[in-house]
Amino acid sequence: MGSGCPEGTDAFRLRLPSLSECLGAILLYGPLGVALAILTPRGGGGMVEFDPAWGLLLAAAVVAVHEGTHALAYALLTRRIPRVGAKSYCVYVSMEGVPVGRRSFTAVALSTLVGLSAVLLILKALAGEWPWGVMYLMNLVGSSGDFVLAVESAAFPPNSTVLDAGDSALV
Repeated sequence: MGSGCPEGTDAFRLRLPSLSECLGAILLYGPLGVALAILTPRGGGGMVEFDPAWGLLLAAAVVAVHEGTHALAYALLTRRIPRVGAKSYCVYVSMEGVPVGRRSFTAVALSTLVGLSAVLLILKALAGEWPWGVMYLMNLVGSSGDFVLAVESAAFPPNSTVLDAGDSALV
């Protein structure tokens, strides 16, 4: 923290992405994700009919696995157990008070967009569209805030330290 920071401060503040930033990220990388989902070979086949209640359960499962992926990435990179919480329109994983390198922070942010998406696309190719393709698209949309954080954190020097401050991060 320190050098190159705004005048009168000793750190940059990296805030949580707004809902409009998340929607913008979806518009930015969403078409690529949809194209990947369409172009990925399909296992199984046929139409799937399901009760809307299954959609809610599936969404809850995707959120749990998505945040669990972040938690696992944090635990592997910091050897500490992160905290999981919910606030306004998002569920989050936090390492409040634990300094994390900027590269590790970016890796955690992208762990779901890259790692979990790859696993879901492989499962879709092996086992079929339902439920893996749907879970992939849900994860893609759910990764929009993570994508915004990764892009914003990329502007900081690679050797920067990120400190989770609850509603924002200090760099």
